[in-house]
Amino acid sequence: MAEQRKRHNLQDNDDCIFCSQHPESIDHLLLNCSFSREVWFIILQGLDWQSISPTGTDLSFVDWWNQSRRAVCKDNRKHFDSLVILVAWSIWLERNARTFNRQQRTASQLAMLLKHEAAIWAHDTFIQPSAAAATTFSSIHQVAQ
Repeated sequence: MAEQRKRHNLQDNDDCIFCSQHPESIDHLLLNCSFSREVWFIILQGLDWQSISPTGTDLSFVDWWNQSRRAVCKDNRKHFDSLVILVAWSIWLERNARTFNRQQRTASQLAMLLKHEAAIWAHDTFIQPSAAAATTFSSIHQVAQ
């Protein structure tokens, strides 16, 4: 990622676009960066899942996801998986906006956007939403208001 852009003289360094403290890697960007951890905490706190927020340990993204989903009740695991994909995708889009368009949001602004996006996903994805899905995604949206 950043290392490749640096190697091709497209940027000066390979530091994380969010924190400038560590080399950019998928695990760092999506999970271990202080910016990303703040986004995760805001989103997961809205669902009372803050106990599974990333802590900055050097877990890989996949290991954290697997470990965290085991802490979520079985009825909510599919919804948790959708949420993880949405948050990771949004963090990646924010990284691209900063890298290529020189635009940036704060972690709070990105979390707010994510909460609205989760409500849209809930509406569009669950034609006949289960009670768990409705509760999960409406909880996120309520925190946004």
